[in-house]
Amino acid sequence: SSSSSSSSSSSSSSSSSSCPPAGFDSISNFNLSAWTDHPWFIQEQMANAYQKPPFYCVRASYTPQEGGKEVRVFNTASLGGVNGTQQNANDMFLKAVVVNGSKLAVGPEFIPQEMYGSYWIVFAGPDEDSYDYGIVSGGPPKNSGDDGCIAGSESEVNEAGLWLFTKDPVPEPGMVDMLREKATELGFDLSVLQNVTQEGCEYPPIPV
Repeated sequence: SSSSSSSSSSSSSSSSSSCPPAGFDSISNFNLSAWTDHPWFIQEQMANAYQKPPFYCVRASYTPQEGGKEVRVFNTASLGGVNGTQQNANDMFLKAVVVNGSKLAVGPEFIPQEMYGSYWIVFAGPDEDSYDYGIVSGGPPKNSGDDGCIAGSESEVNEAGLWLFTKDPVPEPGMVDMLREKATELGFDLSVLQNVTQEGCEYPPIPV
C-alpha cells in the first residue's frame, strides 16, 4: 500500500483509526475567483442519490455572484454514453453559498439554504492563482470504510460524495493518479470512486 510511506509519522491518520481523520479540514488560502475561472471536469467520483454510474461527461461550471458570497452552479452529464441524453436537460441551476473560505454549501436555488449540503475543497493546485486540479468532498468523511474514511453514502444527497476535478476534460498522464494518492493521504477510502468517461464528449453550452 502506498499509504505506508506517509503513515510513519506521529499522525493518527493511519488506517481507519478514526473518521474523519484527526485534523481533517478543507484548504486554507482558497481563491474563489480562480476556482470559478473555468469549468471543471470530473475524472472519478463517488455515486450519490442524484448521480448514478456509469458516469459520462460530468462537468461543473461556476459563476460567482453577490460579490463572491454566492456561486451559481451549472452541472451537466450524459446518460448512458458520451452521446447520451443530457442529465440536466432543463438547465437547472444550483446555488453555492460561501460558508467559510473553501467550505461551501450547495443546493437547489428554490430551497432554504439551511437544507444545502457541504462542499469542501480539500485539495487544489498547483497554486492559489491558477487551479488545474482539485478534490472536493461532501464535508468531512465521517464514515469508516474498509481502507479509509467516506463522506456519507451513495443513497444520500447532502454530506456525501467525493470528486476528483481537473481543468482539462482529458488531463495529462499521471494527474488522476496524483489526485488519488493525495486523497489517500487525506484519509479517504478510494474504493468508492468510479471512473468518469470524458474522452469523446461534446458538452452543452453553459447558459449565461
